[in-house]
Amino acid sequence: MKFSVVIPAYNSHSTLPALVSMIKKRGIKGEQIIVIDDGSERPYEIEGVNLIRFEKNRGKGFALRTGYELSLNLNFKYSISVDADLQHPPDKLKDFIENLKEDTIVLGWRKDRRRMPLDRRFTNFLASFFTSLYLNRRVHDAQCGFRGIPLNILKNKKFWSDGYEFEVELLCKSRGFNIKEIEIPTIYGEGTSHINKINIVWRYMILVWRLLWHL
Repeated sequence: MKFSVVIPAYNSHSTLPALVSMIKKRGIKGEQIIVIDDGSERPYEIEGVNLIRFEKNRGKGFALRTGYELSLNLNFKYSISVDADLQHPPDKLKDFIENLKEDTIVLGWRKDRRRMPLDRRFTNFLASFFTSLYLNRRVHDAQCGFRGIPLNILKNKKFWSDGYEFEVELLCKSRGFNIKEIEIPTIYGEGTSHINKINIVWRYMILVWRLLWHL
């Protein structure tokens, strides 16, 4: 039990119970699963896991950091983040678990972009392009939320981002760590996206400016 599974969840009532069940079927215990309810309209009825509920929506980045901090407090060495909407197939967890190392980020790579909505393709291109330039190495899918991290990556670092851009900020502040990319299927359901397209581009611009300013 050296790793936790962190699931940020916002109004994911139709998918989250099934996701937790599938994760448990892979031999992962309930005490390893951390669900962060990011201000959903009604509470989740899920037992046997670590569940933290925010009264209002704080953003995916804030939810992830909260899950990582709880993981550290529970003495886990690693965390694997999984989106609550079933975009990330639990049968791929074994590939992430097998590659967990103290000096490595294990990052999902949605190689088949044809199934990705056009606006997501655009923001993913921007995020991956900048991250690759910043780290001076190719990163194919900087926005992918399916990732395994060594929790020591958080030490002595201050993060600015509370939204989706946190996933890019974490990669950009990972200099000195290796990145292992795991190919995963590109899955998009019929559910409503919670990403504001204009807002996320603006947030990325602010993040880029701050990262460059603090070089």
